[in-house]
Amino acid sequence: MKENSATIVAGGILLLFGVFVTLLVCYSFHTIQGLKAAEAKQEVSEAVIPLIGAVGNFCTSVFAPLLAFILGYYFSEKKKQG
Repeated sequence: MKENSATIVAGGILLLFGVFVTLLVCYSFHTIQGLKAAEAKQEVSEAVIPLIGAVGNFCTSVFAPLLAFILGYYFSEKKKQG
């Protein structure tokens, strides 16, 4: 039961991370799509690049410890089993 719960939580965290990064990329492309070259350059420099920087800080502060926990748990369970 404990192993199944840990697997579900780990899968959920990884899925959430993947969806979050995918939505960021889609939002960035959607923002740029349809703009003229000068507008796109200004939009990227004023909005998209700071957004990606903020998301990068968020990911490193939130998802990095969670992913480290998942990997640590996974390898500790593997050592116990084998």
